[in-house]
Amino acid sequence: MERENPTVAEAADALIEPTAGTARDLDTEGKRGEPRQQHPVPTNKRGAIPGERPRHALRQHYNVNIQSIDWVTQDEEDIDIDPGSRGFRLRRVPAGQDVDRMLVEGELGGLMYPEIPPSFRHGDPRIVRLWPDAKAEEQRFFQMTKIFPIMHTVVVHERLLEEHPWLAMNVVQAFRRSKDLAWKKMEDPRRVSLAWFREALEEQRTVLGRDPWPYDLASNLVALEAICRYAYEQALTRTALDPVGLFFPASLDDPPQYVGA
Repeated sequence: MERENPTVAEAADALIEPTAGTARDLDTEGKRGEPRQQHPVPTNKRGAIPGERPRHALRQHYNVNIQSIDWVTQDEEDIDIDPGSRGFRLRRVPAGQDVDRMLVEGELGGLMYPEIPPSFRHGDPRIVRLWPDAKAEEQRFFQMTKIFPIMHTVVVHERLLEEHPWLAMNVVQAFRRSKDLAWKKMEDPRRVSLAWFREALEEQRTVLGRDPWPYDLASNLVALEAICRYAYEQALTRTALDPVGLFFPASLDDPPQYVGA
């Protein structure tokens, strides 16, 4: 995106130049932007999910023609993809360049990034968030879509699962127990060195519920269906994937829950 009116996306990860306008003033025809890992496979590269969701949000909720943007990406992909088949323009940064420096110097108008880039972390006044109140925008998005973006996948070697099918659910249950222990420890605000941690936890539960990260298919189905659809629309997958088919069957079979167990 050029510097006049850049478009980048997901609220916490969207950075622009201060003169670029706001998310309500998006005009991106022929502009250049850089989403880190623009077109990787969703389960393979760390930048896949942060790029996929924001691009869809731009189109669906901010009426942006994302095919009109000249996308620039820092990293190579792990597999061959064909973004042009869905009308996307994609190129790599020049050798010796990096997207943070290009953003600061005005060569890029916006940046979608899963981490805070150095320029913003160091307080460079030339870089600001696209949404000044990023948290409020994220909460508004959740209330509108009921999707709390999920990120990572736990994998087990297929050979082990074939030899020991019970291993899949055991791994799921182990992670659930670990998460439960973490939540229990966080009930004690003295474990976290933040002044208003208890209030922040209470606010999160009010907005997202007691467990924003449920480890089961049913609770995540809406988000998974959405991300599979986005992946196909953005040429990250050749076919529209069925979320159920992405998981080893035994990992979806919860054992019965007995009263008093």
